Amino acid sequence: MGLLQNDINRTKIQAHKFEDITDCNTFMQNQSSRIIQFETFYNTTLDKCVYVILLKVNIDN
Repeated sequence: MGLLQNDINRTKIQAHKFEDITDCNTFMQNQSSRIIQFETFYNTTLDKCVYVILLKVNIDN
């Protein structure tokens, strides 16, 4: 997914972290058109998976 030059100055990336897959899935369904990347990490301190979603967000002028 590329950004047009005009959009670069009006766009930022937000990261959202989830420890619960159900909450993560609900968020992904609601934000599907803005998702750039989805990653799963195993957190050894928590002894469970952590889910990270990157979103493209337009900045209101």
